[in-house]
Formats: sequence, C-alpha cells, structure tokens
Amino acid sequence: MLLIRRKFIYVFGTTLVLLLAVITSFSYLIFARADLLVVKTYPSAYLIDRVKSAEKQGGPIQLSAADLNAVLELSLKQAGTGKAVSLTGVYAVLDNSKLNLYALIQYKGFKFLLYSQGELVLKGDNLVFTPWSFKLGKLPLPTAFILNKLSPYSNENIQVRAGKEIQVSKNIFPFQLTALRLDGDKLEVSIQKVPASQPSPDQAVPGQGTNNSPENQAKKESLLTRTSRQLNGVLAQVKTPNEKAIIGNIQAVVNKLIQNPSYPYQPEADAVKAQYNNLPPEGKDGIKNAILDNMDTATLRQIKTMFGL
Repeated sequence: MLLIRRKFIYVFGTTLVLLLAVITSFSYLIFARADLLVVKTYPSAYLIDRVKSAEKQGGPIQLSAADLNAVLELSLKQAGTGKAVSLTGVYAVLDNSKLNLYALIQYKGFKFLLYSQGELVLKGDNLVFTPWSFKLGKLPLPTAFILNKLSPYSNENIQVRAGKEIQVSKNIFPFQLTALRLDGDKLEVSIQKVPASQPSPDQAVPGQGTNNSPENQAKKESLLTRTSRQLNGVLAQVKTPNEKAIIGNIQAVVNKLIQNPSYPYQPEADAVKAQYNNLPPEGKDGIKNAILDNMDTATLRQIKTMFGL
C-alpha cells in the first residue's frame, strides 16, 4: 500500500510539474513582447502638413514606416473594439517590400501582441492586406483561424473576409489615394491633387446639390451633428483665446448647416481660414493636434474640405 501511495505521489508530482511547464511555456509564447514593442511614429500634425503639400501638386510621395504609423494612429484610433476585446494600437514595419503589422490587443485585462506579415495592395476603393502568417506573441497560429476570429469585428470601413484578407476603405484616410506601392522600406502613395480654390458648397457639404434624397440628407445631418459634437472636445483642448475663437466659429458654421442645409457658409469659412492663417506656427499646431486628437477621419475630412485647415 505504501509503495502504491509513493508511486501515485511521484506520478502526480511529475504530471503537475510537466503541466506547469507547459502552462508556463504557453504563457511565455502568447504574452511575449506585449509590452516591449518599440516603433517610430511621427506626430500626426507633421504628416498632415506633408500631405497638404503633396495635395497642391498631386502625384506620388514616399512614406516611411513612421509616416505610415502616424496614418494608422489617426485612422484606426476608434476601430477594433468589441465586448471583451479592444484594439489599443496598430503599428507597421516595412521590410524588403513586406508589410509587418503589430496589433496591441487587450482582452479581459490581459495584453497581447498579435503579429502578421503579408502583402498590401490598392484595389479599387479598398486597401487589401493579404496575410501570410500570424503570431500571438511568439506562438504561430493558422491564418484562416485568426481571420475567422476577426471577422465579427468588421464594420463599414474595415471588412475581414474570413480565411482570405482584410479590406480597408480608402475613406478612413484624410487624403485621396490614387495608387500605392511597397518599395523596400518605403511606401509610395499617389495623392489626388486638390484645387487651390475653396470647393463649392455642393462639393464641401455632403447632401447639398442634386442628390437631396432623404437617405443622403440623413447622412449629411448625421455627419454634421457628429462634427459639432467632436468639436466640443477640440474646443476644450485648444489653449489661447484666438484658437478657441477659431474653433468656436467653425462650430457655429456647422450648427447653422445642421439647421439649414442650404446655408451660404462660404464667406464665414473664408473668414475662419484667414483667422487661422494669422496664427503663429505653435497656434496652428495646437489646432491641428486638437482636431486630430478629438475627431474621426470622416469629420476631419469634412472640416478640412469646408475650411481648408
């Protein structure tokens, strides 16, 4: 009986040690590097200035990984949330014409690093990322399995095609892409030229002009309402009286358009642009950073189009 008891204790102890070793190894693999990711990211305001310069001429510009990370930070800051899963950051590393993506994920208080390598191309109105591999920490996972798990988190701008690819609408970017090509450690993108003159109201405010269907009017009102609401955050962040006056004037114009979609806002928009141009560089940066911190891409594009900021 004593021999049987000793044998049981030995087998149980050995099994427990092996189980703890497996759990420890597995935990190391999936949690590895979750807090150690180091990437370079330029300030969003710097990127916007580069894009505005490119829009005056049109054509291609080269973006480094730091530029691309600024785009990702701006474009995806509000994407990827779920009931239990939240996406806290997406970062890119360009290597030999390959795109390496690192996604920081939080799940029930735990932090994970999801890594993927693949190909990025522009197809029609979408950027298409075709992953070749996935890793959770250092643990390799089947590509189809991860895409199937990500599929429920699709939205109007990001579509995960189960087992195949991830499609991202061009509309999430604050500029008009016409071409894209990975070249070594650079991303070459072509940007549509923007006319120097202010657009007409039909172009600047969705819903004005010939398409006055109820659906289009509802979309326009929803966008303007969201723009006005997000401008509250911008107004709270800017510091000087002149900066606050400019944001207050922008919000006043937006609110007038909510009340009257045909309101002739252009003279007031021109006055706001003149106020902005008279600010010192630090004042302009303060407004740009506050807008980028508090507004999503759709509302940012609306302000950029209407007021030329």
